[in-house]
Amino acid sequence: MPNSPKILDRLAGCHTAIRETWGKDFPSNVDVRFFVGHGHGASDLLPDEIAVDTPDDLIALPLKVREIAKHSGANGYDYTFLCDVDTFVIPSRLLASGFEGYDYFGRFMVDGPATPIRNFQDGRIGIIPFVWNYCSGGVGYFLSKRAAELIAKMVPVHYAEDFSVGHALGPSIQAGKLTVEYPKPFDGYVAWHYGVWSRSKYVWPDSVGFEPQWMYDSYAKGQP
Repeated sequence: MPNSPKILDRLAGCHTAIRETWGKDFPSNVDVRFFVGHGHGASDLLPDEIAVDTPDDLIALPLKVREIAKHSGANGYDYTFLCDVDTFVIPSRLLASGFEGYDYFGRFMVDGPATPIRNFQDGRIGIIPFVWNYCSGGVGYFLSKRAAELIAKMVPVHYAEDFSVGHALGPSIQAGKLTVEYPKPFDGYVAWHYGVWSRSKYVWPDSVGFEPQWMYDSYAKGQP
């Protein structure tokens, strides 16, 4: 379920780029959905675009993920994969990754998925004395139905949605109530995030940072 953080993403064709590349390679029992916040006219949304009652900016991403988790629970999904619209995925590898055996599954920030992080260096805030280890939202992560229920009730503690998700799940992971895994290979094999795998020719002059052509070119090559 790709997550769209800015109005510009939809207008710029980011949703279309996914639909026309890796998004169409999932089997029929997998739903691909795009979540959009305030500012999108509900009248012109396509069937795979879901409006949620949150702002549509970077700071509000944790709130949007909370709404995605609510949507997932209300629609009976057993597992939800969340990633950004500038994430490239190979569906066959994603579905064969073994996610079904875990509640929280993806690229954790440090090895040892259940390991808390002390003196975490945040690029915008600085040193944070303690954080729960969390999966990268850029490359994407899975939540089971059980984990999604917790995220649907979370109180965000950080501007970064992946940080907030890790914080909400951390105590249950430590208590042994949720299972977690960082499969290898994953990033760079199952999924790629534009911020890591991009080339300068795809950066827009106005510093938005992503051009959907990257998705098409990556798909033509088989990966970024």
